[in-house]
Amino acid sequence: MRSRGERRRAMPLVAGFGSALISLTGLLGTSVLDGNPADAVTSAPTAEYSGGQMMAADPNGGYWTVDVAGDVTPYGGAPNFGSPAQSHIALSQPIVGMAATPDGAGYWLVASDGGIFSYGDAQFFGSTGAIHLNKPIVGMASTPDGAGYWLVASDGGIFSYGDAQFFGSTGAIHLNQPIVGMASTPDGGGYWLVASDGGIFSYGDASFYGSTGAIRLDQPIVGMADTPDGAGYWLVAADGGLFSYGDATFSGSTAGTGSNALGIVVNPPEYSYALVSRSGSATYFGRRHHDGTSNNGSVGTTTTTTTPAPTTTTTTTPPTTTTTTTPPPTTTTTTTPPPATTTTTTTPPTTTTTTTPSSSGLLLGSYDGAGNTSGAQSFASETHTTTSIYSDYLDGSSWSSMVGSAGSPPWVIGDIKGKLGSSRLEISVPLITAGFSSHQAALASYAGNPASWDANFTTLAKNLVSSGFSNAIIRLMWEPDSGTYNNEDLTSAANYATLWRDAYNSMMSVSGAQFQWAWYWGGNFDATTNNTAYPGDAYVNYVTFDFYDQSWDGSCGIAYNGSNFTSTQENCLWSRDFNGLLGKLTSFASSHSKQVGIGEFGVINRSDGHGGGDDPTFINNFSTWLKANNVAWASYFNFNSGGNSILSNYSNSLAAYQADLG
Repeated sequence: MRSRGERRRAMPLVAGFGSALISLTGLLGTSVLDGNPADAVTSAPTAEYSGGQMMAADPNGGYWTVDVAGDVTPYGGAPNFGSPAQSHIALSQPIVGMAATPDGAGYWLVASDGGIFSYGDAQFFGSTGAIHLNKPIVGMASTPDGAGYWLVASDGGIFSYGDAQFFGSTGAIHLNQPIVGMASTPDGGGYWLVASDGGIFSYGDASFYGSTGAIRLDQPIVGMADTPDGAGYWLVAADGGLFSYGDATFSGSTAGTGSNALGIVVNPPEYSYALVSRSGSATYFGRRHHDGTSNNGSVGTTTTTTTPAPTTTTTTTPPTTTTTTTPPPTTTTTTTPPPATTTTTTTPPTTTTTTTPSSSGLLLGSYDGAGNTSGAQSFASETHTTTSIYSDYLDGSSWSSMVGSAGSPPWVIGDIKGKLGSSRLEISVPLITAGFSSHQAALASYAGNPASWDANFTTLAKNLVSSGFSNAIIRLMWEPDSGTYNNEDLTSAANYATLWRDAYNSMMSVSGAQFQWAWYWGGNFDATTNNTAYPGDAYVNYVTFDFYDQSWDGSCGIAYNGSNFTSTQENCLWSRDFNGLLGKLTSFASSHSKQVGIGEFGVINRSDGHGGGDDPTFINNFSTWLKANNVAWASYFNFNSGGNSILSNYSNSLAAYQADLG
C-alpha cells in the first residue's frame, strides 16, 4: 500500500464545517474585523457557533482559520493551542476541516484521509486514517458535549466516533454534487449534510427547511450553520451570498463585494451573524449588544444594525422542490473501498539501466520504503526473484521537494543514484496541492496557467537524466480515483489529461529523455470518467493499477475480524469481484493496445479486519493472472503503512510467491 504522504492530496477537499459552539468579537453592525488577532476586541461569552470551510469559532470570543498545511491562525482573542504546521509535522494528506470544543479550550483538525489532530482539551476518539476511503473526508462536526464527533466524506459517508451517533448518510445515493460539509442539531440527535449546490440531506431530528438545490448559484455553497433552536439554518456561498431557511433571519451578506467566504459565525441572542472571509476578516450583520447581551433595539442602545450588502445576495423561503432524504440503512460508511495505498518519506538510496525480464516476460520488483535499495535486494533474495523494477515515490510536500532544482536532484533521486545496478526505476510522481483548497482546484489552476507546471517537470526530467534514470517509468498522479477528483467530475478529469500531456511534452523534450509513461486506470471511475482522463495513446506506454488482497464483499462468508481469508473465501472473491475488476482493466488496456503495469500489489493485514492476511490463494490467483494478461511489470508493496503488507510476515504467502513467481 503506497504511502499517501507523498501524494499530499488536498483531495476534493474543500472544507469542513465545524458545528462547534463559539463566540466572536464584539464588533457590531457593519464593522469589519481585519486579519490581525492583536487588533480584535472580544465580547463576553455568548456561546456563538460557526459553520464553514476551514474555520471554527471560540465560544469565549474569537475564531480560528486553518489552511491545508495545518497552519492555524487565531482571531479576536481566540487562543492558539497548536497545529501540525507549528509542530513541523509533515502531513500525509491536507487539512480539510476544523471544529472547536464546546468550552473553546481546544479544537480538532481533520485531514482528507480522516486523520484527526486534537489540541487543547479536544480528545481523540478515532479516525479513518487507517481505512481506505471510497471518497475523501471533507468536514467534521462535534457533538454538543464535545465527547465525540462525526466525519463526513464527499459522497456523504458518515463516520461517527465517541458519543456521536450514526443517523444515516448519502453513501449509497447518487449525488448531483458532492457533499461539502455538515452541521449537527443543538441536542446532537441529528445532523444535516450540505452539497456544493446547496442540496440539504437531513437525518435524525434534523428537519428540512429548504435548500438551493433547484437554484442556479453563482458560486458553490461553502458553509452551513443552524439556528440556536435548530428550527432553521443559513447556507453561505463562496462569494459571501447568504441563504436563510426556517427561522434563520437574513440581515445582509458580502456577495458582490469581492469577498471570498470561508463560513458563518452565529450569535444566538439576536440571531445575528458574521461572515468570515478567506483573508480572516469578519463582517457582522444583525443586532448584537457589545456586552454580549441581546438588544431590544430601543433608542440609546450601543448596537447598530447592518445594511444588507448589495442586492446580488440571496435569501429565500425554502423552495419545496429541493432535496431531502430519509436516512438510508444504518451503515456508517462509504462503499466498496478500492486498493489502499500508503506513503513514505525518509532518506532514500540510487541509478538506472534496463533489466532482464523473467522467463515469462514479466518484470518484478518491490517497494520497501523510501530510498531503501538494500530492502529491495533483500526482498528479491527472500522471494527467489530478480529486482528488475525498483519502485519509489517522490516527495509531494512541495515542488522543490519533488523535482529538486537546476543541477540538484530531489532527495529521493539523490539517495538512490548509483545504487540500482541493472534495475529499472519506476517512480511515482504526485500532484502538488500545497496552497490549494482541493485537488480539483490544483488541477484547474495548473491547467489554466501551465507555465510553472511545465517548468517544474522540465527540471525533474533534467535531474532524472543527469542521475542516470533517463529510461525511468513515470507513474504520474496515480490513483486519481482515491481522492484527486470524483467520478463523473469530467472537468477535473479533462484537466488531469491536459496536465498529463503537458508533463509528457515538457519531460520528453529534455535531451536524453527516454521515459516511459504509466497511466492509472481508475477502478472507482466509470468508463466516461476514465476516457475523459486518458491523455491519448501517444502519451501513454502502460496502463497501471494497484491491487491488494482486501474486500468489503458480504457474500463470501468472511467475518472481517482480522482472520486470514480461507482458500474458499478468496476464490469466492475472485469469482464475484476480482476477476470482473481486473477484466475491465485489461479490456481498457487492450482497447488502446497497451500493456498493463501493476504499480502496487500485496497481501495485507488491515486494522479494520478487511485484509486477507496470510493468504497464499491470493498470491496463486494473482500470479496466474499476471502471467496470462500481457502484464509488463509488477511491483510488490513490501511495506507497513496503512496496513501490513510485508511479505516475510506471512510464511504461507511468501512460499506461494516463491513457487509462483520465483
